[in-house]
Amino acid sequence: RVNLLIVFDKVLALGIMCFSIYVGVRLWSKQQGAVKTAKIYLIVFFLHGVITGFLPFMAELPNNSVVLSQVSIDAFQSVMSSGTFSLVWYSYLSKSRRVKNTFPG
Repeated sequence: RVNLLIVFDKVLALGIMCFSIYVGVRLWSKQQGAVKTAKIYLIVFFLHGVITGFLPFMAELPNNSVVLSQVSIDAFQSVMSSGTFSLVWYSYLSKSRRVKNTFPG
């Protein structure tokens, strides 16, 4: 079961990396709809942080309060860091005059 979760985590990470490259290319080339795609990416990135933060709870961890405490802290940090990153950039893409002028429509 643990091996399956590791493979799942790596596949998710690879998907996020590929999606980020796709979004970066669209933004760099100023393609129509690039900002919308970037916003979708930020939502997916946040969800990825939530999923990967809680994957260890799906593994067969030892029933040890120290291990569970550390896993809980790691899950919280994962959700908070991906959430903060996504929220800041989503807000920038939504409110920035520069973004609106660079990516009309």
